[in-house]
Amino acid sequence: MTTDALSQHAIEVSTDRTQADQVGQYNLWQILGIWALVALPMLLLAWVVAPAIIPYSPLQPVITYWLLMIAGMVWEFVVSW
Repeated sequence: MTTDALSQHAIEVSTDRTQADQVGQYNLWQILGIWALVALPMLLLAWVVAPAIIPYSPLQPVITYWLLMIAGMVWEFVVSW
């Protein structure tokens, strides 16, 4: 009895860059772009926005920071969806 399924090793050996591009893999610049799209807003919220609004916020500083981090995580969720 034979099977038509290829082993994982056979698939890895026979896949070249052209086939990998056809599968829809991201290249390095796309990966870095997605990383920046997610990481930079969190950086700005933590190091720029939080120090700027904490003195004017009626909430405790920790709560203000926490809410800003939640907003950043919502952004990450939107990007990943």
